Amino acid sequence: MLRPTPKVIDRRFFGMHIHRSVDGTRWPNVPFGSWRLWDAHVTWADLQAVPKSWDFRRLDQYVFLSQAHDVELLLTLGMTPQWASSRPNVRVRGFEAYGPGAQAPPRQMEYWREYIRVVATRYRGRIRFYEVWNEPDQPGFFSGTPQQMVALSKAAYEILKSVDGNNIVVSPSVKCDQSGLVWLQEFLAAGGASYADVLGAHFYVMPLGPEAMVGQIDRVQALMRSYSIDKPLWNTEAGWGPPSSFCSEDEQATFVIRTFLLNAAAGIKRVYWYAWDNTNWVTLRLTGPVTGAPRPAARAYAQLSQWLIGARIEQCKTEGPDNWSCGIKGANGEHWRILWSNAPTVPSKITIETEKSSFPYTAGTGAEGLPLEVSGCPQ
Repeated sequence: MLRPTPKVIDRRFFGMHIHRSVDGTRWPNVPFGSWRLWDAHVTWADLQAVPKSWDFRRLDQYVFLSQAHDVELLLTLGMTPQWASSRPNVRVRGFEAYGPGAQAPPRQMEYWREYIRVVATRYRGRIRFYEVWNEPDQPGFFSGTPQQMVALSKAAYEILKSVDGNNIVVSPSVKCDQSGLVWLQEFLAAGGASYADVLGAHFYVMPLGPEAMVGQIDRVQALMRSYSIDKPLWNTEAGWGPPSSFCSEDEQATFVIRTFLLNAAAGIKRVYWYAWDNTNWVTLRLTGPVTGAPRPAARAYAQLSQWLIGARIEQCKTEGPDNWSCGIKGANGEHWRILWSNAPTVPSKITIETEKSSFPYTAGTGAEGLPLEVSGCPQ
């Protein structure tokens, strides 16, 4: 049973990745409060391709959009330019798009310090949230050691705080499979959490359902307790994987709902969906011209955010081996439940029960969007 700390869910809990917002992607037609800039072509290698020369045009546009829509940016730092890399000619197969040498630590710490200082100074008061690196446990993103990442984190933390004491620093976000947890333990043992206000992690579980995230989250939280770390935990990247993993778009919608519900119930403070417009991996938007209704998964994201903002999740529990129930106290004080089964042999189906009614209907219709019935297919 999950009993989250009683806390009202705010709009910042609902995060998103948008990769091409300055290249033609329309602003998402779903409500969200946080935006993580990853795979958005604003890494260190993108901003400073050559020494002493900076290109902030794309990042400036992201900042403008975030302010126009009152969305908080999380800028992920890292990916070393070739000129600054300690292994400038190494290319990682499958990750060539990041450039040669991008995965290696800088050959001089001062290069890293200058990068952090310039970015933090330029965007002081406009970007307040910084994540030190993306998935440093994966060779495709970082080839150094956890101890080297602690040194990079320390330098980044000190500079970000000196430029603006209101900046919030998120630790390097690991992919929380078995090897990622080993990497995280080494990072924490070397004192890495001392240089972060928030711990970041990625909870990918496909081909399993979102219920498997609960175990991953619990293991990370157990590590945090073992090192006496009392800081927020954010899921800075979550999604289902390649679109072919599902047999219907309704099944995708149930995955979205279960992901955000269970993360909130497990104590995660923010969840950043990956992604709105990455058609090679997973997308919530329509892939063609926007001429019809949004995808069921996008409607589910929008409806769930409308239900949960201002609400409290009281508990989530299993009812039998495969049935789940989450009790929620809405912003208006009304109590209601979300129920589903994750049994592999039955359709993935979500229903809502309120104090006022219990009849189901198709997602996206009806007063206040409640109750909802979304059916998928056997997993």
